[in-house]
Amino acid sequence: MNKCQNCNAKCVPILDLGRQVICNRFLKSKKELAKEKKYPLSIVFCPKCSLVQQAILLPTNLIFNKNFNYLSGASRDAVTHFEYMAKRLSREFKLKKTDFVMDIGSCDGVFLKPLMEKGIGVIGVEPTPKPAKIANAQGVHTIVKQFEKVPKTVRLPKIKLVTAFNVIAHTSTIHPFLEGVKTILYKNPEAVFLSQSQYLPDILEKDSFDTLYHEHNRFYTIKSLQNLFVRHNLHIYDAERIGYYGGSILVYAAIAPRPQTKRLKAILKAEKKYTKLSTYKQFGKEVKAKRDKLRKLLISAKKQGKRIVGIGAPMKSSVLLSYCGITPKIVDVLTEVNALKIGTYSPSGIKVVDEKKYFKHNAPDIAMILSWNMSDTIMKSLRKSGYKGKFIIPLPDPKIVA
Repeated sequence: MNKCQNCNAKCVPILDLGRQVICNRFLKSKKELAKEKKYPLSIVFCPKCSLVQQAILLPTNLIFNKNFNYLSGASRDAVTHFEYMAKRLSREFKLKKTDFVMDIGSCDGVFLKPLMEKGIGVIGVEPTPKPAKIANAQGVHTIVKQFEKVPKTVRLPKIKLVTAFNVIAHTSTIHPFLEGVKTILYKNPEAVFLSQSQYLPDILEKDSFDTLYHEHNRFYTIKSLQNLFVRHNLHIYDAERIGYYGGSILVYAAIAPRPQTKRLKAILKAEKKYTKLSTYKQFGKEVKAKRDKLRKLLISAKKQGKRIVGIGAPMKSSVLLSYCGITPKIVDVLTEVNALKIGTYSPSGIKVVDEKKYFKHNAPDIAMILSWNMSDTIMKSLRKSGYKGKFIIPLPDPKIVA
């Protein structure tokens, strides 16, 4: 694809991360993994509407299918964040027991569960069966369908708040998706669509190229979101930068235009450099430099006979490991707390093992934290459990921490 996913204009290449296996393909054997297809992972920029996006758009159901095994509840930081958001939004929107909240891409129900426990009506929409099964087992009403089909096939109550946490970058059918949101909001003039997305300027400022994986079809600024939303009569009236997932934005939109808040105007004013191609060309150069620096650190440690393990196997770790050429010859294993990933092999071919069991019987010399945006929390936890070795923080600037 050379055409923009939003406006159909011609796009310009900015970064090529090579051909890679879809980053959440954690399979039970190396034999299975060897059969997996690799797809181009190339990022392009639209000079017309400022949207940064994947050059190749993979179908949503190719990625988010029965094998998808991400669980929000497996991450302490995610649980803390979504419980906070539930409490905050309940207060902010004055949610009552007669109100309904729909969460699109609700995963295992971590955000909706606290609202449900307050008696607020909740509806989760989660197309992948494993997380949805967990949510429903906990009493969080979850529809197991692609969201685009829900407004047309499911009878819904009048909904006050529609949320989508880290979802609108994922869908390969963004225009039908936003049309579905619009359909729901039209039933309630006071309804609001709240979207949380990874913030593109944070990706660039931290050179966090590991989040540019196939599951993320688009990477947003407020300006590019506005250009996208307005085509579906969704008007952004407020936005807020938050620290979650290495830097995200909360965006509030409604059908009827509302006065723009001061903080929205301030963010838009600060975004001007992100409409320029030169900004993205520089990013591409910096990514290559970070890759080379990280490889040098790891290979040097390996030559000294050091045993290196990766801490965590988030989706973004697959991109980092693959692009940097980090194989089982360099990193022994990846440790995890997510039961659905333990015992599998990552797309880079490295085996995933139980973190607690591994550290109980093995003491690596170096632990590379692949969920690097949670480095402080993870390092404290490992030190508390008795780990005395060194850490490698791969991004935003590769370094060893004693």
